Amino acid sequence: MRFDGAVPPVAGDEGVRALSAVHARQIHRDPWPDFAAFDKEAYAEPLRRQAADLWRRRSQMEYASVAQFTRISAELADHLVPLPWHGVFARIITDEVRHAEICAQLARALHPEAVADATYALPPWPWPK
Repeated sequence: MRFDGAVPPVAGDEGVRALSAVHARQIHRDPWPDFAAFDKEAYAEPLRRQAADLWRRRSQMEYASVAQFTRISAELADHLVPLPWHGVFARIITDEVRHAEICAQLARALHPEAVADATYALPPWPWPK
């Protein structure tokens, strides 16, 4: 998956657009940073490139957390845990998605070229003992 800092839309797919709208309501539920207002010219290019790389890596780690908590949630469902557990994990997963998206957008605001070819990777599964 290419790093682009947002949910990738699929042209002409009404279902994806509808899901993207639900995503935006859940993830952007609190005030969202105004990334367009960031004055990147106020900072030296090497510093912005370094910061963008750090935020890109943070976004990748947050994305891996989405996968990990989703897998744990599925395991819990297999063990018929009470519904409140699922509610908690749903919120945790939503928060991790929010974190990944904020970090990705900050990286792009700092230095879009520095993160243009970044990719996401899933953590190994099953986890090593």
